[in-house]
Amino acid sequence: VEKVENTGSFVNPKVTIENNPGLTYLSFLVYYDASELAQGDTEDAFANSVFITEDSVIGSQVRGTNNKVKNYIPYELRATSNAFIVELYGENAVYEDGVVVELPFEIIADELGTLEYTVVFMEASDENGNDVELSGSSAVINYVADPLVGIYDEFTVFTDPGDKEVVIGTDEIS
Repeated sequence: VEKVENTGSFVNPKVTIENNPGLTYLSFLVYYDASELAQGDTEDAFANSVFITEDSVIGSQVRGTNNKVKNYIPYELRATSNAFIVELYGENAVYEDGVVVELPFEIIADELGTLEYTVVFMEASDENGNDVELSGSSAVINYVADPLVGIYDEFTVFTDPGDKEVVIGTDEIS
C-alpha cells in the first residue's frame, strides 16, 4: 500500500478459502490496532466472493472490549483493538475455493511500516449443518512511501545552447 500525502489510504486484502469442505455458513472476527487501521467502506467487499448471498454481512466496527468480540481478542490487545464480524451464507458455491470476502480497511497510521490484522474463525458449518473447524492466521499490510513523490507532470530541461522543449514520456534527448 502506498502512502499518498494528505489523503486516506485504502486497502482490501482478500480472505480466501482453500480445500473447501463444503461450507454453507461461515462467521469470523477481524481485529486490528485501532491507532493504525479503521474499517473502510464495505460496499464492494463481497463483489468477487464464492460465498455471496443477500444475507452475507460485515458488521459495524466495535471496540475490542465489546462483549461480542472480547473473548476472541488476546487480553493484552483488547484496549487498543477494534474489530468487526463477517457472516457469510451461501448455497450455490458450497464446494468452490476462492475469495470469501475483501476486508475493507482505511490506513490511519501516521508512520509507515507493517500493520497487522488477525482473522479468527468463530463458526462454520457444511450443507448438512455439521460444524466445521477452520484455521487462519495473522496477516500484515506493508505500508510504504509513495514511489511517485517528487515526480511531476511538468519540468524544465536546461540545454546548451538555449532551451529545448521536451515532451512528457520522452525516453531520450540529445
